[in-house]
Amino acid sequence: MNIINTNFRNAMEFIYQVVKNRENSITIRKNEEIGVWVFDKSKLNLEYCEKNNIPINDVSSFGKGDMAGCIVANKNDMSFLITHQSERKIIEFEIEFCKNFKDFLNNKGLEMSLDGNDYLIDGKKFLGYIIGRHDNINFVTMFVAIDDSTSLIKKICNNTSTKKHTNLSQYDIAANDIIKILEKSCKNLKII
Repeated sequence: MNIINTNFRNAMEFIYQVVKNRENSITIRKNEEIGVWVFDKSKLNLEYCEKNNIPINDVSSFGKGDMAGCIVANKNDMSFLITHQSERKIIEFEIEFCKNFKDFLNNKGLEMSLDGNDYLIDGKKFLGYIIGRHDNINFVTMFVAIDDSTSLIKKICNNTSTKKHTNLSQYDIAANDIIKILEKSCKNLKII
């Protein structure tokens, strides 16, 4: 499993590069910049993004638009990308990861729920994901809020974001906890 720091400005290029290798892979990234992933740019305050030099990653070409709004990734948030030739394995991974994360949070006395492509703790979003396909390779990429991004999200998303947001540091959950859940999910499905 690769753990790297990545400049968010190159995130789409990074995904295309990993997919181009045509191998099953798992990559964990720590964001060094603020960035936005979006299917529909009308959801964004484009003027704010341009003024603040925030890169916008248009994911409409990925084909599976179950993402209604946008995902804002802040500095120090983490994300991971899993690629696989089997679409079924990607879907199974998302289900397994969700189950394992829910169990982990339940053991801490927290309740997790789903809302479309978002994971929520006590009704507040802390993780968004995109499942897609590019060049006949399937992938899921997940973005996990480590630090508080609420005010930033309101500025980037035209103040139209109706979801409440949270971050994992608030619940004393570290990036290493997430990596352990990721590893367990992948091993259970024999992805790694």
